[in-house]
Amino acid sequence: MEAKSYGENKKKRLITGRKDKDKEGRQVLKLRVDTIPADCGKRTFETYTSESGTYCYEIFSNFTAVVKSVYKMSKKIKEIDMPFLALDVESGGEEIIWEVGQLDSRNSLNLLARMLNPYYEPWEKATFTPYDMTRDGKRQIGISIRQGVDTIGSPEWNVLKDQGRPDPRTWEGRGGKIEYDFMPVAEWMLDRVIKKITGIGPAPTQTNVRASSDANQITSNVHVEYSPANDRAGKSYDEDDLPF
Repeated sequence: MEAKSYGENKKKRLITGRKDKDKEGRQVLKLRVDTIPADCGKRTFETYTSESGTYCYEIFSNFTAVVKSVYKMSKKIKEIDMPFLALDVESGGEEIIWEVGQLDSRNSLNLLARMLNPYYEPWEKATFTPYDMTRDGKRQIGISIRQGVDTIGSPEWNVLKDQGRPDPRTWEGRGGKIEYDFMPVAEWMLDRVIKKITGIGPAPTQTNVRASSDANQITSNVHVEYSPANDRAGKSYDEDDLPF
């Protein structure tokens, strides 16, 4: 079965979402398809019906691709145009638009930070895995990157600060709670990633993250790829690539 092409550019559409649209469900990748095959085998699909029609998606834990471009796109959420992070990628010879999430979301901020790691090479294939896990009592949400045996970590906050990263805007909300607007941070990181991919930006500054043949070591800022579902199945993320 071939996935249907969508949009003006007729590229396949991949989105980051939650299994079964459950807000607390496992983070997954959803590839929009035209129809669900009669015999799904081990493949997983979801169908959603709304006022605008019925939509089918194939579900993946991760996918492997080469990033061609990174940019901001506009998407309507409750009739309001919202800035989203989008990537044009190539996977298995197919061109895909990956809608990562709202530009200032935790997924987008985490992915952009990892792409700023000097050990991430956008011209090489990488495996991208969305995750939502709790470590040391703290909830961690983001998208990990793996190239070869190396897990590409996110530079520590102060490293990006030293490179000119702006602070998020803050204000006092209801009950005196401090609220944060991370859009200035997201815009800054997006600009840096675009310059890195196009080769017009400055050479990336070394971070505390190192790549080596013994990579994937656990440190305070490197995510260890893990999904309860895949752990139970005893399978590797490399076995869950897009089927084309």
